[in-house]
Amino acid sequence: MRHKRSKRLISIVGVAISILLPIVVLEVWTSHVTSGVMVARFIAEFILAVLAVQVGIVLWKPRSSKMIIEDVLIATASGIGAFIAAKLSLAQGGAPVDPGLLALLTAYILWLWPHPHRRL
Repeated sequence: MRHKRSKRLISIVGVAISILLPIVVLEVWTSHVTSGVMVARFIAEFILAVLAVQVGIVLWKPRSSKMIIEDVLIATASGIGAFIAAKLSLAQGGAPVDPGLLALLTAYILWLWPHPHRRL
């Protein structure tokens, strides 16, 4: 019974970390990075958000390194796509895009989206 409670507590802590850590990481990152539309900034924010979610996932659910690498590659591609969309938006006279919000949404979607070789 005690083992079941500790496992449940670790699961709850892992989920909380998966939700809160990406927000904290992106807040700290954006406070130290200059503004502007740079592809490296977009990619870095997407990768940081996904890796922050992965820290919490590892605590409560075993994950292979292949799944983590797939998520990082998807986040990289998403960062490049967001950069292109932001450049097009600015070229059309639109407002600047916050890559942190897009990165956070991508990280949460990748967390909830099932991989083809596992079931939720």
